[in-house]
Amino acid sequence: MANYKGNRFPLWAIEPDGTVVAYDAMATRNQMSEAGFASKLGISDDGTVWAVSREADPSGGGLKIFFSDGSKDWQEIDGDGPGAMQIAGISGGDCVIITNTNDLYSLDQKKNYTHLAKEIYDINCGGGNFWAIKPAKEGGIPVLQYCAAKAPLQWKVFEGNLTPTSLSVGAGGDCWALLDEVPFQFKSDGKTKQAVIPGAKIEAMQISYKDYTNGILSSTDVTEKGNLFLQYNSSPTIDPSYLPVKGIRANRIATTYYVP
Repeated sequence: MANYKGNRFPLWAIEPDGTVVAYDAMATRNQMSEAGFASKLGISDDGTVWAVSREADPSGGGLKIFFSDGSKDWQEIDGDGPGAMQIAGISGGDCVIITNTNDLYSLDQKKNYTHLAKEIYDINCGGGNFWAIKPAKEGGIPVLQYCAAKAPLQWKVFEGNLTPTSLSVGAGGDCWALLDEVPFQFKSDGKTKQAVIPGAKIEAMQISYKDYTNGILSSTDVTEKGNLFLQYNSSPTIDPSYLPVKGIRANRIATTYYVP
């Protein structure tokens, strides 16, 4: 389903004023919402775009949830189900959410919720795997864990009891995240980790990687227009590096399953 719905764009982002935008392969900005709309984004593998709003959900749990087919037409998940504080796309056009009580639910476009786990502090999904920050034992210190994305969830602790931030899971099922603001890859063998660019001094506040587009937001290059977006580049003629893309800036990013 590459390059369908929201996957027509390699990158979606939220600007400082809450506007959702999408950038095409030429880095052209496309406005996809009004200002003040969103605080978080997630992308399902079929290209469905999920958004956590900036407005409280009257049912509790967090903020209102919306989804889109990759257009400016956003559908609200209303009803009795909880709102969300975090969101991530999963297979089949669905998503998972984390509420303000750190409960994890799956959610489909027909507004069906399924409770999956508790004490979840971050979550992302790709390649049939969940990666999350959760305690190994109830009430313990949250650490990086992973499992197959099917109930019942059978969590495994990644070796070293690490607590990275900004989890993003690629189409192959491995996790990309930040350790002390440095991008790392965590492999689904449960023990292998490696810096994306070994030895490089990189300071990032967010990383997002799904298929071909691996990008970060700088934690140091910040203006009123947001944090600078940099994309991973590697070729036979240049050393691997994260390079700016036409000065794109944002507060949050979500790369997609776009295929060039």
